[in-house]
Amino acid sequence: MKLERKSDTVSIVGFSQLTRDLVPWHIDDMEVWSLNERYKHGHLKRWDRWFQMHPYTNCMRENNQNDPDHPAWLKKKHKFPIYMMEKFPDVPSSVRFPIEDITKFLGRRYYMSGFAFMMAMAMYMEFKTIGIYGFDMANDTEYGRQRPNAEWLIGFAEGRGIKIEVPPISRLMKGMVYCYDSIMTGFRQQLEFRQKGLAANMDESLGKFHEAKGRAELLKNLQKEYQFLVGDKIAPIKELEDPAMREAKTQGAVVNTVNGAIQELAYIIDNYDFFGEESRNVEETK
Repeated sequence: MKLERKSDTVSIVGFSQLTRDLVPWHIDDMEVWSLNERYKHGHLKRWDRWFQMHPYTNCMRENNQNDPDHPAWLKKKHKFPIYMMEKFPDVPSSVRFPIEDITKFLGRRYYMSGFAFMMAMAMYMEFKTIGIYGFDMANDTEYGRQRPNAEWLIGFAEGRGIKIEVPPISRLMKGMVYCYDSIMTGFRQQLEFRQKGLAANMDESLGKFHEAKGRAELLKNLQKEYQFLVGDKIAPIKELEDPAMREAKTQGAVVNTVNGAIQELAYIIDNYDFFGEESRNVEETK
């Protein structure tokens, strides 16, 4: 499938507040691509292609918190193509994403995000410069699941001689250089070891929480079921239920505490890598 491009340059724009406003709008002839409900946020001055690669039922759901009117927007006729999993009759601007051709081009079927589809298609269309804005992948979900794929695609593009524009403040393509950047490499390893320990603690705490909650619910249901019993018969059940409920609340608090520690530790590790890279860049400019 041959796809025609209007320019040698494309800017792929996402949601991250860190870099989404750094698009070089002064380049008049560049293509601009975005995705999902991004049009709703008012940061895009224009765009040439749109991507909505989620399943049809997801796109058309009524309880879309990002934009309740997204289904109606998709059903309108637009002057730009909307790349989707299929060509849908009630989405007049929809165009089937050529996943077979692009996968053959890449050599592997490896797409972990909407960005991955956009990046792969930009390479397939032989753009000479690809700018990446609003995709930093610093939060836990993106960092763990999407970032390796994104950076693999960026490396793939650079290996083909494509110029990649990523803002200096972006988290993409950043990290401590093992052994060279800091004598604190061992400290980072300690953080990772602690992260694994907290994950094990979370599994144990969740088990205790569900056990305590189940016991409390069982006693509560028994009390309701046998309300016809005289008071002195049901009293022992009540006496057991109260401590069980307290234990469930205690274990629930432990789960929340451990989860908070896991999230905070992930944030520390992410920033440790990012600011370590920034420090090295500062040293090199001295």
